[in-house]
Amino acid sequence: LHQDHALVVQPLAVVLPLYYLALALAPSPSTCNNLGIILSAIPTPPTPTLVPSLQGGHQAAQAPMGAALALQYYTHGLALDARHPHLYTNLGSLLKDLGYVAEAVRMYERAVDVSPGFDVALANLGNAIKDLGRVQESVAWYLRAVQASPDFVEAVCGLANAMAGVCDWRARDGLRADAAGADDAAAERIFAAMARGRQPTAPAAVARMQRRLALGAGAGEAGPHTRARGWMDRVVEIVGQQLCDGAAWGRGLLVARGAGGGGGAPRPTRGLLRFLDALARLLPDARAGALAAFVHCALRAAAAAAAAPDGAPAPRTWARVVRQIRNEGGWALRLAERVAAAQQRRQFAGLARAGDASLRRVQLPGGLAAPGVPTVLPFHTFTYPLDAREVRLISHRNALRLSFVALGGAGAPWLAPHVLAPPPAPAPLLHVGYVSSDFNNHPLAHLMQSVFGMHDRRRVRVFCYATTAADGSAHRAKIEREAG
Repeated sequence: LHQDHALVVQPLAVVLPLYYLALALAPSPSTCNNLGIILSAIPTPPTPTLVPSLQGGHQAAQAPMGAALALQYYTHGLALDARHPHLYTNLGSLLKDLGYVAEAVRMYERAVDVSPGFDVALANLGNAIKDLGRVQESVAWYLRAVQASPDFVEAVCGLANAMAGVCDWRARDGLRADAAGADDAAAERIFAAMARGRQPTAPAAVARMQRRLALGAGAGEAGPHTRARGWMDRVVEIVGQQLCDGAAWGRGLLVARGAGGGGGAPRPTRGLLRFLDALARLLPDARAGALAAFVHCALRAAAAAAAAPDGAPAPRTWARVVRQIRNEGGWALRLAERVAAAQQRRQFAGLARAGDASLRRVQLPGGLAAPGVPTVLPFHTFTYPLDAREVRLISHRNALRLSFVALGGAGAPWLAPHVLAPPPAPAPLLHVGYVSSDFNNHPLAHLMQSVFGMHDRRRVRVFCYATTAADGSAHRAKIEREAG
């Protein structure tokens, strides 16, 4: 976690000179901190840069970019103020991203020494110590972060994961012992921190919390236990709220549903009209299939609804379109995916050639922000008391985020402005590639190690791309032996 991320909506060519000018006029550790945050997000070019040579001409050199420049500005900021906790925290995060976890721990420890209640530094310290394999030790840092900021989601979930990782079930489900015990003081600190967390506001999340807390209600009056908010309760609350909030992704971007949620009929926004018009240009023949027919029909219906006078009833066709747009962001994303697939299919079938206007890359609606993803990852859901719908929604929200990035929603200058031609048909074998960082002694490899050898080698050739070095385990050896 980086602290104090600057919201940069202008191009870096505009923002960076302003920061450089500010630093030249008034050297400030906070300016160095902001520069480091921005620069650390700039990737280092894979090829050397040509720089002037003292002997004349140019020579290849790896100019300091991205992380290297950020490191210099963080260091310069600390020279200006050796007690700046945000600089220590961001420097630690940069070192951790570069693989220097032990050095990152020292930076986080200095941040905590300077500011003992700095929640981001405390949570980052817990993360780094856990990454070093000292899970039990990380619990205390996560708890301090939660005590400092009870609504800091990453700290709450980090505490839950760490305690589950060492099978420490104190205060897990809110079962509080009335009689004094050896571990009561530690459990009470956790109960107290969880109780200070903000209550969920979404009706579904509130109902779920009430059901969980009611499990022990009444039993404590006659028995030795009462029910409180445990750390598992808190994580379930957080996930429930995040899922409810995610249902509103993109709301108001495509359909204006009336001020205050009542009044007139829903009306299309200019964003929806521009989006549908752009898709219709990519599918110029409305008779070329169900998708093209739908896009052109939706565009006509939206245009008719936009032209209708205020207070007039919505056209029937427009009303049917509105019923489909329940989650506006998800609806736009799925429609864009289908149009992109249709473009590739047309190019593959020879119905369009490279350079055609109908092959320009699909653009998502302007102003559509990246969808939020729940804190609990899909492959961790089985360790939490979540129902099947919540597990499916967690996976769905992560898939939306990946699709959003793949379609260039997060800003991807490396994407070509047009749809690339699909590869030729496999001949004589279909090449299938698997990419993972877990082709080692890892649960994924335990479950998948036999899959790669099960392909029909008369039709398929398998490639496994490992992003981590071999660990010498039997699982890695089996995957290497059976792939290829």
